[in-house]
Amino acid sequence: MTKRILVVDDNPQMRSLLRHMLKTEGYEVDEAGDGDQALEKASEANPDLLITDIIMPGKEGFETIIDMRQAYPDLKIIAISGGNVSSPQDYLKCAAELGADRSLVKPIKKEQLISCVKELLPN
Repeated sequence: MTKRILVVDDNPQMRSLLRHMLKTEGYEVDEAGDGDQALEKASEANPDLLITDIIMPGKEGFETIIDMRQAYPDLKIIAISGGNVSSPQDYLKCAAELGADRSLVKPIKKEQLISCVKELLPN
């Protein structure tokens, strides 16, 4: 059975890049531009894994992780960040404390991403 992944990032190019990386490995991919869209998509698509950026306008990644954890306790979550004023590791540490299973620093290498996804979504 094909695993479904929801990618959440306000940057359309980043969503496209992640979608391409994941689709070439056989995953079904849905996209959202912020946390509110992610919650809508999750209710329709029932994803196995959420990949969310942290810094986004509207509902940002921390809120998205909290809301997804409450609504879908078994959902696997990968937080991603390139940082901003602070280092990305600071954001990703907070994301882990809020319920993210794994975290990746942007720019993301395909090998890192796929390894992380396969670890969280074994066949």
